[in-house]
Amino acid sequence: MRNIGIISISPPTITATVARTVAPYGVTLGAIQSSDPVARLSSDQTPMFALINDVIRKQYDVAAGTQILAKSTNDSRFLRPLGIDCYGMWPFPVDYYQTTGIHGTDERVRLDWFNEGVETMKLLVTRYAKGG
Repeated sequence: MRNIGIISISPPTITATVARTVAPYGVTLGAIQSSDPVARLSSDQTPMFALINDVIRKQYDVAAGTQILAKSTNDSRFLRPLGIDCYGMWPFPVDYYQTTGIHGTDERVRLDWFNEGVETMKLLVTRYAKGG
């Protein structure tokens, strides 16, 4: 997999750093939820990733990467250890304000952007079904 400039820090390292930072204020940390298993990222050197990259470049004039593919934890972490390449994808534009509501009480996305995402997914699935 090529290096795209993402720094990987393990959750235990992050937790230890935050715990040391807040300890002087009498704050302690405890886990609320675990996202195990932690699995490798799927390769960006697959035919599927190339197809995603081509469709995204044509739709939004950007390369597929952290701007389009979610690098955060998702349920594909259960499939990747089985050797199944998975790509978490937001097929629509997302800005900072949209991301603040993810998994929140009133989670939502702009309707026009959602509709763009539907068209992007239709194009991607059609091209995949036709062999690329």
